[in-house]
Amino acid sequence: MRTLSARSKDGKLFPVEVAIKPVMLENKLFFTTYIRDISERKRQAQEISSLAAFPGESPLPVLRINQPGVVIYANKASAALLEYWGCRRMQTVPIYWKRLVEQTLETGRATEVEVETSAGVFSLLLAPVANLAYVNVYGRDITAIRQAEEEARHRQNELIHVSRLSTMGEMATGIAHELNQPLSAIVNFANGCARRIRLGMGEKEELIRAMEQISLQAERAGEIIKRLRGMVTRQQPVREHTDLNTLVKDACALIAHDRQKLKIAMELQLSRQPVIARIDPVQIEQVILNLLRNALDALGEQRQKERRLLLETGMSVQGMAYIRVQDNGSGIVLEDMKHLFDPFFSTKKTGMGMGLSISKTIVAEHNGRIMADSLPGKGTVFTIVLPASSAIAESIAS
Repeated sequence: MRTLSARSKDGKLFPVEVAIKPVMLENKLFFTTYIRDISERKRQAQEISSLAAFPGESPLPVLRINQPGVVIYANKASAALLEYWGCRRMQTVPIYWKRLVEQTLETGRATEVEVETSAGVFSLLLAPVANLAYVNVYGRDITAIRQAEEEARHRQNELIHVSRLSTMGEMATGIAHELNQPLSAIVNFANGCARRIRLGMGEKEELIRAMEQISLQAERAGEIIKRLRGMVTRQQPVREHTDLNTLVKDACALIAHDRQKLKIAMELQLSRQPVIARIDPVQIEQVILNLLRNALDALGEQRQKERRLLLETGMSVQGMAYIRVQDNGSGIVLEDMKHLFDPFFSTKKTGMGMGLSISKTIVAEHNGRIMADSLPGKGTVFTIVLPASSAIAESIAS
């Protein structure tokens, strides 16, 4: 049997399989020729061969690991992963990966993991082939994606910082007034002490009390400066367990001058128990401050005697921490509510439209939500919901 090329009626060549068999008939030798078109068989064989070569040709890692954890196949693109594991083909992967292979085969579900090697960051999909007791590993280089995400986070942090500086700039007058109070008190007490000492007046106890007041006011000024420095300093995001009650009080202190200037009555309904959440305190205070300033702007349009501002903190029955800022201003119309958190959308004539958008981003990065509810003519309520620290949440739920 031989493989030859035949020519069809239209002149095209195609492969055929030719077999010649001798046959004796009436003492005469005859030959029977069998010709079979093997075009389809050739095509299928080429396709199978191409498919078999496909993993080796892939620019992405493709590996096969059996149940004992032995790498039974690895293409050239897998070199970085093999180096990361410290093994070669027909050798066993590290114990963690061996257990991951076993777990994938047991569950029968694909598993996706991420690793950072010397060649970059890879996302690995472990696909089980249970009936043959091995796992196919398909790698995807996501280095560029992770770098882009890191760059986006950096730009976002820059934007949040600029927004914070802008807010501090708008509040410069109130901040200066707040800082001026303890400084003026220090000057007055110091001058009084100096005058009494010069004239030989005043008892020792009086002077000691005056000096204690100077120390107290200096500490107060220092705390104000420390708080302001924390708000304006560029820093990497952090996560620490913080009492939301303290954040609300600090934010209220920063707007105290503007609130008193507008003669706005403010009520604090803070939880009697600490409301602890794992957050970046500077960023969340920035969100609270933004909501408070929006409330002041809304209340500035109301009649002076009717201006009310309410702040609440607490824990929901679902174990979530919340902060609520409510004003009785003119409210927000339904059409504007739809776009309230959109970038560059503002209901104020001079607003940049970034405050609420940035606030939403900050809260979302803390795995929380920010919601708004408004009734035109009655006021607006903003609610920040954040995951509470686990121990606090469990005590509330129980």
